[in-house]
Order: sequence, then structure tokens, then C-alpha cells
Amino acid sequence: MNLEAYTIYDIKAKTYEPPRFALNENTAKRMFIVLFQNVQSMYNKFPLDYQVFFIGNYNDETAEFNNLDKPTYKYTASDLIGSDDANQALLFQKNQVANTAQEKEERT
Repeated sequence: MNLEAYTIYDIKAKTYEPPRFALNENTAKRMFIVLFQNVQSMYNKFPLDYQVFFIGNYNDETAEFNNLDKPTYKYTASDLIGSDDANQALLFQKNQVANTAQEKEERT
């Protein structure tokens, strides 16, 4: 299966993180939203310092990488933290917490 490869660039450190893989751009965006929403993370504390780049594809059946000649900029952590998709994810998380609390209350 072909997976898309993405990396996070740290502007202050001037380094790229190891690649992260996703099925497509939409699942990558969802993955980064969850990652960047963690209020304890450096991404969330300094969202303008982190940029996501698409860097190529990886075939998990052949272990072949097809890298781009140059990384393609996608967005910053800041772009995703306040996005509609991020707000939807937060609402889902809040509902999960509320449902868990309600289930515990009903059991007692």
C-alpha cells in the first residue's frame, strides 16, 4: 500500500522530524490536528514554530520511498489548532468525556 509521508519542520531548531505516514492528505490533516491540540505539547505552546511538509510516498509492501525533490509546505500548527476540523475534534472529545462521566454515574 502506498502511504503519504509528512514531516514537521521546527523553525527554531531548523530541523525536520522523522517522517509520519498517512493514507492520504485528509487523514494526515486529522493526525496533525490531534497531535497539535495536545495542550501539553510544544506544538501547542509554540504553534507558529512548527510547519508540516509533504515529502513523498512510501510503499509498505516494497519498502520503497519516492521522495519529492523538495518538501511541499502544507500548514503550520497554528493553522490547524484553530481550524473548523480542530474545533470539531474538540467537540467530539468533550462529548466523549461527558458520555464517560454519564456512564460512570449510571453504574453507581
